[in-house]
Amino acid sequence: MIRDRYSGGDHIHTASGAGMDIAHVGRTPKQNLFLNDVLHVPTAKKNLVSIQKLVADNNACLEFHCNFFLIMNREQRKLF
Repeated sequence: MIRDRYSGGDHIHTASGAGMDIAHVGRTPKQNLFLNDVLHVPTAKKNLVSIQKLVADNNACLEFHCNFFLIMNREQRKLF
C-alpha cells in the first residue's frame, strides 16, 4: 500500500450517523487488481471495499454466485 496522510475535512459515517476520522489515503501498487483513493480509518472495525470503485479502477465486472464471486476483465471476460 502506498499512502499519504489525509489532509481533507471529510469523515466516514456509520449507519448511526457517527463520524470517523480518515487518517491516510493511498493506493495499491499496480498489480493485477488495484484500488485508488483507499481510505485508512483507524477506528473502523471492518474492512470495506467499494464495488463501484473496484470495477472502475480495474475496468472489471463482478459476477455473484451463492457461495463465491468472480472478478473479470470487462472486455475479454477473463478472470483476474
